[in-house]
Amino acid sequence: SNTGGGTLAWTANDTAAWLTLSPASGTNSGTVTASIAANGLAAGTYSTTVTVSAPGATTKTLSVTLTITQSTSTSGFSVSPASLAYTGTVGGPNQVLGVTITNTGTSTLTVTWTDPINWLVATSGDTVTMAPGGSATISHTASTAGLTAGTYSGTATISGGGITKQVPVTLTLTVATLAPAIGLNTTSLGFAGSVGGANPSAQTIGISNAGGGTLAWTAGDNVPWLTLSPLSGTNAGTVTATVNLAGLLAGSYAATVTVTATGATPKTVPVALTVTGSTNSGTIGFSPANLAFSGTIGGTNLAAKTFNITNTGGGTLSWTVSDNATWLQLTLASGTTTTETDTISASVTLSGLAAGTYNAIITVTASGSTNSPQQIPVSLTLSVTAAGTANLTWNTSTESDLTGYKVYRATASGTYGAPLATLPKTTTTYTATELQTGTTYFFVITAYDSSGNESTFSNEVSKSIF
Repeated sequence: SNTGGGTLAWTANDTAAWLTLSPASGTNSGTVTASIAANGLAAGTYSTTVTVSAPGATTKTLSVTLTITQSTSTSGFSVSPASLAYTGTVGGPNQVLGVTITNTGTSTLTVTWTDPINWLVATSGDTVTMAPGGSATISHTASTAGLTAGTYSGTATISGGGITKQVPVTLTLTVATLAPAIGLNTTSLGFAGSVGGANPSAQTIGISNAGGGTLAWTAGDNVPWLTLSPLSGTNAGTVTATVNLAGLLAGSYAATVTVTATGATPKTVPVALTVTGSTNSGTIGFSPANLAFSGTIGGTNLAAKTFNITNTGGGTLSWTVSDNATWLQLTLASGTTTTETDTISASVTLSGLAAGTYNAIITVTASGSTNSPQQIPVSLTLSVTAAGTANLTWNTSTESDLTGYKVYRATASGTYGAPLATLPKTTTTYTATELQTGTTYFFVITAYDSSGNESTFSNEVSKSIF
């Protein structure tokens, strides 16, 4: 303060680095604050002088003393979590866990982890240093190698700053429960054959359970020429794949076998089939061995008869048919067959023919065939129409259990009652007698088997008696 008169313009200063004055100057009355910075100072006593001066005034001084004593430090640390509990499965992946150590003391702290546990492996360093308030993590891996199912335990020790803490450590291993998984012993199948040739040898797919539990599998494919057996099974099994070449032309074919099971990823097996052209030109097969027609002059038109051409060899049979009679007509003149049956219809024209027996030959030829040509004899017998009678003929039924035929007659189309006659299966002709003049008669034939089952009516024929 100004204890005199006039104006007091004062300044304050000191000579110690550890002492700070604020403010350092002022006018008349004022307050100066002295602050101590003890950082870096060792224990001991320090002195300095604060000097206050002003123009025209006597300088004043103030002694300042600082005493620094040695502080008393403390050590301590905490561990979190207080224990480690590892879990896993036998043969499964290893697990890593760690503890966080915090320095709760007032000085720098170094701690070290030690343990006698042979299945515990250090992931980080086992010794860490922390400043006051600092933290560090020590991590370890629990190795399951060579261990069976069960619970394993041990105790680790963390020591530092004269303090020791224990950390209980446990490892619990269980047997892993595996889902079923499809295992296959092959990744693909390949077959080869020729047109009309023998089917290639069957191949197999081995199926196994590559996982756990029960594998209930099914197998399927996506093409008609491939057959699998069996189509299902449990755990291990063998599926046989068989190829049928019937009806296949030369070329490359592809299929996929798919194996599925509940809870498992499906597996597929690609299948390749190569069919080459055959060098065999086929062999002519035909049936029946002959054709026979019979009728009457001026009688009903005769029903057409059929014969079949087949390939009894391999490869493709390219056939042609011809005949040597003007009264005989064929529906087809040529065709090809590998394994299928080709049916040709033969019919006769009675116009202009007199009563008698006529013979013709149907010739079947095939280029390159080992038995070409083949001949089918054809006979036609015509008789004079008998007054009051009607001669009926029909084709033989191909039913394996054929017993015979029934003949029906009516005087109006489609109005048939009881059969006129019942005939054995060896008979394919019938003569209806006692037909009245001036009447038109209608006839149909049926076939019946050993169980009494009867076919539908044949085509209807008619004859007028004059």
